[in-house]
Amino acid sequence: MQSWLGSERFGVVEQRPGEHVETEFVCVIGPVWPRRSVYVIRTADGLHEIDLRLHRRSVVLGLVRFYAWMGALVLGLPGLIAPDRWAGLLVAAAALIAIALASHRLGRLSPDEAARRDLLQRVVGIGVPPELLPDGEVAAVRSRLERRWTQAGGGWWQDAIAAGVADELLVALAEFHGEPALAERVRIALAPN
Repeated sequence: MQSWLGSERFGVVEQRPGEHVETEFVCVIGPVWPRRSVYVIRTADGLHEIDLRLHRRSVVLGLVRFYAWMGALVLGLPGLIAPDRWAGLLVAAAALIAIALASHRLGRLSPDEAARRDLLQRVVGIGVPPELLPDGEVAAVRSRLERRWTQAGGGWWQDAIAAGVADELLVALAEFHGEPALAERVRIALAPN
């Protein structure tokens, strides 16, 4: 049975070349309740999606953007049609436009996070970090990375980090094992002097 409630996607955040996060909302005129967040990847084969845990920033900014733009429209039209009577609404509409525009800046990645995701893209094939993925997907990626390291004859990956080996695969292994301090240690070893 089809639901009478529609759904649409809002809250595009963390955009990178060919990748971003967005959230699907239950809609009644506008977004009301988040259903799911997805990591969208554009390849030569088309669009691919990975289901994520609900992405807080995507949810909040999706709601803020829609209702700020809608509020600016609702408040701004009377001010434009009858400025002698409703000019004060133009100030409120301008404030809502400023909020909507600022929300796009809040959805960007920091330079450090963009570099982190670039590394994950090179090693894993997608730039989505492990903390956004469901546990089953994290475990699957972790297994693939461990297999690659073992097949390369690297021994225990933790021992390689302790020995100061600088390899991007070690960063990804540490990331997907939930060891940010080890990942940072390898990043420092990888950094040019």
